[in-house]
Amino acid sequence: MKPQPSDVIDPALVHKSSALPITNSINISDEDGLVTAEYAVAIFAAVAFAGVLMAVVKSNAVRAALTAIIQSALSM
Repeated sequence: MKPQPSDVIDPALVHKSSALPITNSINISDEDGLVTAEYAVAIFAAVAFAGVLMAVVKSNAVRAALTAIIQSALSM
């Protein structure tokens, strides 16, 4: 028995406005993964900046300045 088109193509995959099945097209280019690499660099830079910021905030000079500002604000 010869297979019929309805046997070969799943009707659930056929778009109602066309007779062609809906397929997942894969477009592979040279820039695949580029966005991921850019995110990785941005996250690394953010973590490095956070580390430097923490070191600055924990320093004695900054701690003394923040303490003076807070005491001044509370004494008003």
